[in-house]
Amino acid sequence: ASFIKVDVPARGMLRVDSTGSERGLEFFFAGEKSGRRVQRGRSAVVRVERGVCLVRVRPLAPLKEPLKCTLSARLEPVDDAAEPNDAPQDASPLAPGAWRTLLFFPRDDVDYFRVEAAHGGAFAFEARGAAADLAPRVDVLAAHGGVLAEGVAPGGVFTVGPGTYLVRLHDAAGRAARAPFEVRIAPAGGGGRP
Repeated sequence: ASFIKVDVPARGMLRVDSTGSERGLEFFFAGEKSGRRVQRGRSAVVRVERGVCLVRVRPLAPLKEPLKCTLSARLEPVDDAAEPNDAPQDASPLAPGAWRTLLFFPRDDVDYFRVEAAHGGAFAFEARGAAADLAPRVDVLAAHGGVLAEGVAPGGVFTVGPGTYLVRLHDAAGRAARAPFEVRIAPAGGGGRP
């Protein structure tokens, strides 16, 4: 096994590619906590924070002779300022009507937001810029955790009374997004008021 050290100047998506390894490699990201620690193939992608990322690389199968391959790493910045918000207690504020940039990564990523609806009413879930293979959904949760609306697709409307709510954003099939997109919860048809 070999180790590579990558200095990461900013939060983003780190992509490590290999050339010259016909069978592929196993990539192990020591600092990864989201279930994407071990990836196999000719490349691997992981979300990283600013700092140092240590990656262990080894062949997928025993070798009869030394493997000579070239590894390269590149960082794609991600403007997802809401992270970390993967648990209800870490919910980020989301003002009704305001667009928020986010990224579902890794697979099965869930993001929580806190929405203040002082007057209640009807609200619509909207998304723009999402890849065609994504199916973003929201679940609306009451302060005590009860589900008020589940699986609302973009363009869908839900109604709530006055109060503070948690909005759980996820992909319906648990897919990861390879690029950021935007979402918002907006008053619908004049019925919802922040």
